[in-house]
Amino acid sequence: MKVAITADIHLKTMTETPERFHALENIFQQLKQREISNLFIAGDLFDRESFNYNDLDELCRKYSDIYLTIIPGNHDLQIEKRFFTATNIEIIREPFIKEIDELSFLFIPCDSTKTIDEVLTEFIRNNRLPERWILIGHGDYITRKRELNSYEPGFYMPVLSKTINKHNPLRVILGHIHKPSEFGKVIYPGSPCGLDITETGKRSFIIYDTLTDSVNRSFVQTDTIYLTISILVFPVEEEISSLRDKFNQMVKSWGLTEDELKKVKLRFTIKGWTNDLPKLKNGIIELLKSQGVSLYDTYGPNISKLKILRDIDSDRISILEKVRQKIDSLPLQSFLTSKDEILEEAMRLIFE
Repeated sequence: MKVAITADIHLKTMTETPERFHALENIFQQLKQREISNLFIAGDLFDRESFNYNDLDELCRKYSDIYLTIIPGNHDLQIEKRFFTATNIEIIREPFIKEIDELSFLFIPCDSTKTIDEVLTEFIRNNRLPERWILIGHGDYITRKRELNSYEPGFYMPVLSKTINKHNPLRVILGHIHKPSEFGKVIYPGSPCGLDITETGKRSFIIYDTLTDSVNRSFVQTDTIYLTISILVFPVEEEISSLRDKFNQMVKSWGLTEDELKKVKLRFTIKGWTNDLPKLKNGIIELLKSQGVSLYDTYGPNISKLKILRDIDSDRISILEKVRQKIDSLPLQSFLTSKDEILEEAMRLIFE
């Protein structure tokens, strides 16, 4: 059997966050098509308590053949079953094992006073862990690779790798980190709908196969796709042509369809040096139109790091060309920098 897992939807009311409800409904639609009847939500279904829960209640009644198993997250610690009338909603407020296809899912709801390690230790004192089991929780996997998100500052209900190694679950699937991430057997589904410009790219949810222990991601059809890019420009004759080539290459790397490109809200940063700012701005406008992409920021592209070369010095331009060729030939795979970063610093030395 297959089960679906998501987290961190952060619903408010339908009026306030229609795009988040639309993302959740798209998950329901995909599950119906795939004949998957179980959806686990690993915390932060709601952005905070005290919201009117009627909108979700109504949506769940519409998809009554999909059974939701929900644990509280740090944003909705007090969520309870009594808030809903839909019969396909289950709220788990204490550590609990659910059996599916002879596989045990241990749900550990968020507790702001404890770590997952502590709750798991307490649970094992009174319960024997099955041989094949999966942990579903909401918190931080302590790793140096963790990427902080301004929406979730600080740490919540952490779990350590030594605890995972000791008790050896098949998988650890956690909510709380909004970026889809994998650290060995530890998986974050990520938010199925980008909450702001920091949550970029196409969003997804997890489909887990209980028989094969395989995990696959399915993309969610969202109302908006947030993306951020930064392009370095040079004060040379082919400035616009170079900008166009870089931009089109980035667009191609997104792997989006024509319809998906229309959903993009782009934060566009231009860095480097230009000798014709009006021409550059017009070139950017034409680029965006050609791809059907909209900007996220109403003020337009961020040009705060762009500098204007007032006097064109052919000798300095010649030096820049030689430096560009040299940098392009450098093998930088083992360095913690990029060719653009080196070139940006080189231009500062050449033109300032």
